[in-house]
Amino acid sequence: MSALSTHFARIQRYLDRPWYPLLLAALAAVDQIIFVIPTDGLTVAAILATPRRWVQYAIAATIGNLIGCGILAEGVYQNADWLHERLGTLMESGWWSTVEHFVQSNGSWSIALGAISPLPLQFWVIVPALAGMPATELFPALLIGRFVRFVALCWIASHAPKLLSRSKGMVEELKDAGSDPDEPKT
Repeated sequence: MSALSTHFARIQRYLDRPWYPLLLAALAAVDQIIFVIPTDGLTVAAILATPRRWVQYAIAATIGNLIGCGILAEGVYQNADWLHERLGTLMESGWWSTVEHFVQSNGSWSIALGAISPLPLQFWVIVPALAGMPATELFPALLIGRFVRFVALCWIASHAPKLLSRSKGMVEELKDAGSDPDEPKT
C-alpha cells in the first residue's frame, strides 16, 4: 500500500466525526491545486459510512472546490502574461481556439456544465481565466456546476445501499420467475 493510500485510510477512520466535513472541504480545495486527492472517492466513502450527512458532505465538497478554484484562478489571472508566453504554441492551436470559442459563445453555462462533467475541474478554471472570462462570471458558474454535481453524487451515494439491495432482490425474483420449476436448482 502506498503512503498516500495509507494516509487516506487513516483519514477515513474519522468519517463520523463532526469536523470531517471541514477536512473534506480543505482536501477538496487543496485538490484543485495539486491534482491528486480523490475528492469524489473520499466524499462517497464518507456518505456510505454516514448516509444521513450527505447534504453536509455535498456542501463541504462544493465549498472546498470553490475555494481551491479561487486560489487557482487568482494564480492564473495574476500570471496570465507569463502563462501566455509559456503556453503560446498551445494557445495558438486549433484545439485551443475551439475551446476558447466554445467558452466565449456559451459563456458561464459552458463552465457550469463543464464543472458537472468528469473532466478535471482545473480545466474549467484555467481555460476560461486565460480566455479572459471575468471572475464575476466564472465563480457563479463553477458554484452552480459543482453544487449540482456533488448534490447528485452525494444523494446517489446515500441511497445506493437501499437501491442496490432492492435491485438485488428484483434480480433474484426475475431469476426465480424465469426458471423452470421442474429443472433442478444448482
